[in-house]
Amino acid sequence: MTTLALLVAAALGSEARIRYVSATARLQGLAGWRADFLKSIPEDLRAIVKGVCTDLYDGFINAAAEVLPYAKVVGDRFHVAKLYRATLDDLRKKEMKELKRILDKQEYAGLKGAL
Repeated sequence: MTTLALLVAAALGSEARIRYVSATARLQGLAGWRADFLKSIPEDLRAIVKGVCTDLYDGFINAAAEVLPYAKVVGDRFHVAKLYRATLDDLRKKEMKELKRILDKQEYAGLKGAL
């Protein structure tokens, strides 16, 4: 079971105001619940949503694109950073393995802490 809360804020001049807060929803893994959850936003507010920040799960991205077609959907900073850190770490491990293979023991030991 997943617990979600929804907040819609709007910029009014130099101020940001909360326009809508959903009751916390307890959702089970049923098909279409993401879209249903986003559809709980009143239609007049859905029309003015300019952006959606989400994790990189396709279900959330697709639901946001379906229900909020004019909103830009972006991945949240944490999940984007997690992906590029994992990719760089995999590359580092691969390179260290290759260096261990081609360098002599003393040269390889000199790399400790460098990569």
